[in-house]
Amino acid sequence: MQTFLLQYKEIVVALIAVFGVVIPYLVQRNREYKLNLAEQKIAAYSEFLRDFTETAILIQPMKR
Repeated sequence: MQTFLLQYKEIVVALIAVFGVVIPYLVQRNREYKLNLAEQKIAAYSEFLRDFTETAILIQPMKR
């Protein structure tokens, strides 16, 4: 096992370095994606409520 680690030390160090950079990057991208998705949902729901309210007002019988 010791020989294996010495033989592939550069590869192990490189893999640790890559994962040390890649994992935080992927976590950050996931946060940004979730935030973007939440903003899209808020915008869609807001538009739905606006359209629903406008339609409800238009179909109400006019009071005289």
